[in-house]
Amino acid sequence: MFGVLESASYMLHILGYVRLYESFGVLEIHVSDVHDVSDPAVKKLGVDALPAIVGWLSNGEKHILKSSISVKDLKSAIKDLSVLLDSFEKKNRKVASSWTSEEQTASTEGQLPLLTASNFDGLCGDKTPVCIIGGFRSPKSRDKLESLLSKVSKKSLSRRQNVASGSRDALSYVLLDATKQQSFLGAFEKSGFKSIDNILVAYKPRKGKYVAFTGDMTIEEVEKFISSVLNGDVQFTRTRQKPVLK
Repeated sequence: MFGVLESASYMLHILGYVRLYESFGVLEIHVSDVHDVSDPAVKKLGVDALPAIVGWLSNGEKHILKSSISVKDLKSAIKDLSVLLDSFEKKNRKVASSWTSEEQTASTEGQLPLLTASNFDGLCGDKTPVCIIGGFRSPKSRDKLESLLSKVSKKSLSRRQNVASGSRDALSYVLLDATKQQSFLGAFEKSGFKSIDNILVAYKPRKGKYVAFTGDMTIEEVEKFISSVLNGDVQFTRTRQKPVLK
């Protein structure tokens, strides 16, 4: 069996026999069939033995909390699960606190980091679920883009603290000098968006997919784009190649 458990701060998958955990009332359980480790859903999670519990922290990082679980009786199963979830919740609080502090600092300073080869892995690497890249081609367009993204990032930060689904879509906001990093943008679109002064790219590093916004750079339109990314209302396209910064 396959269960999806959601709380206000993180998400869990329970793979295997989950009927014993249905009385664990803190979390909501949705059940569907998973027969064995050869099932595509199980393979995708990287689980090699059932039953198993897989958790996602608020920064999108996946952890296999326990696999090949042995259940003696209902009482001990609930107790063991409680200990496991308490430990994971504490770990998630630390991660969420760290993430919030970093983003609040950036917002307070009114500056977004400029994406470079040295900081790419930390800002838009595989541990980042979604990276919002704002490409600019002039000092004026940079100022405009930075102002817009700073405002939107504050709103999305507040939203992530209050919406459970937001924990799965933690965003990283960065700027990119499009004139110096043309080949980087070429990994997304053949022309590298050469004719566009300002460009927004929502990039999912782990999946190697992206979606670009080239419309009017107003606070309303940018918010609408970010919301559509968070809500899954836009179709992502696979990159032409892995984007690399000079």
